[in-house]
Amino acid sequence: MSQLVSFYETAPVTDKRGLLTDVIQRPMQVRSGYDVVEGEVVPRVVYVQAPIEGRPLLVPFGQYDAWSLRQRFEEALRVMNTLGACEIECATYSARRNAVAARVGVGPMAGWGKVTRTQSTDFDYSFSGTGASPRDPGPIRWTNIPGLDAAKQSVLLNGGRRVEITIESESEFAADSDLARRLKSSGLVLGLEGRTQAKTLLRIKAEFPTV
Repeated sequence: MSQLVSFYETAPVTDKRGLLTDVIQRPMQVRSGYDVVEGEVVPRVVYVQAPIEGRPLLVPFGQYDAWSLRQRFEEALRVMNTLGACEIECATYSARRNAVAARVGVGPMAGWGKVTRTQSTDFDYSFSGTGASPRDPGPIRWTNIPGLDAAKQSVLLNGGRRVEITIESESEFAADSDLARRLKSSGLVLGLEGRTQAKTLLRIKAEFPTV
């Protein structure tokens, strides 16, 4: 899971067991070493440190799920377009946690029960054109998009014609997760409330021309 960070003015927040083990707490004096996705660092707010290359970027816990899904979606589209895709299609699905997670499926949707197509979301996307010769998109900024780097290598090195990846929302940052309840009960602030534990799945399919 991505690192959780919070900042304090006088003393770290504690719970009944002592110092919180879920969150790295730092004094406000070191906040200049971090960038925040919006505004400035606020004490007692829990931030998620985004798993991207470069200077540490913090996103409020309650906003992180939706924010990271959007960022990873845009990064996947950037890579596919730079690789010269002639067709791209993204469909959105939703799934809810299954009580017997260990028995449900394998692969990216293991642990989730009924999966249904979601209509008319901001992530529905379709493109069709002539395509272009593949260009190297450079380093992938997000390190947690399963299959994206392999798809890049497939097209660049092996002339891959079709790739498909699935991007999942990160349910551990849901507003009703056990972690969220634990953090709130200790007196920390999560920022704007995020989505509940219904998982969003983005399936992106891309076709590439023969060059």
